[in-house]
Amino acid sequence: MSSLLTHVILTYNDLGYLKRAIQNSLNQTGISPKEKEILIIDDGSKKPVHEELEKLFSLKESNIRIIRNHQNLGINRSINVAIKNVKSKYIYLGSSNDIILPDFFRENLKVLKKYPEAALVFSDPGTFHEKKNKYSEFKLHLSKKTIFWTPDELVSNYRKFPFHMGSNTVILRTDLVKKTGIKEDLNLYSDWYLNYFLAFSKGCIYIPKNLTYLTFHENAYSFSCQQQDNSQLLVKFFEYARQENP
Repeated sequence: MSSLLTHVILTYNDLGYLKRAIQNSLNQTGISPKEKEILIIDDGSKKPVHEELEKLFSLKESNIRIIRNHQNLGINRSINVAIKNVKSKYIYLGSSNDIILPDFFRENLKVLKKYPEAALVFSDPGTFHEKKNKYSEFKLHLSKKTIFWTPDELVSNYRKFPFHMGSNTVILRTDLVKKTGIKEDLNLYSDWYLNYFLAFSKGCIYIPKNLTYLTFHENAYSFSCQQQDNSQLLVKFFEYARQENP
């Protein structure tokens, strides 16, 4: 029987962060291992993670599955590997850098059940600065309570107040993700494109609460991308949007 949710965790030579991410997933309230699969994509780490994780976690009982890329494919190709292998109704595309609070899955799945037409649910983003040992919250102030927006309502609200949808806060409908996939050549904008494309196509849910935090450290992918000129990626982003919405 397929799980209700798959928690995808990408990892590459960062076993310490991976162990924390798995434990955070196992600590989730209101969802059993039978309802949630943890799918780990080992993107060609120098030392395969399977043996070490087998020592620390009961992989079968915890419903943990590991797929190892025989070479380093990069984040976006690895995400597409995960998407092809997911069979659950919903998918959370996480990474070893993400910190999820114990009620994250329970609260998100509750509202997705209430609004089954929604493509995704997202919440307020947050970061954890490792060197400073500091959590920061970024309130979007889009609504005082959990709300579902149709595509037209989302467009209207976005024109008034453009906002960033933090990818590590998003849980998506797997059937829609499989149809769209990840645009691998968009690099750091690939997950943004997926989220916004589906939200503006099918509608989305917003929860005005911090439920996840992105660990900010020098080896993180998001940190390295900030040091690059990404202007051409934005051009590709809008080219894709124009092609799919002529």
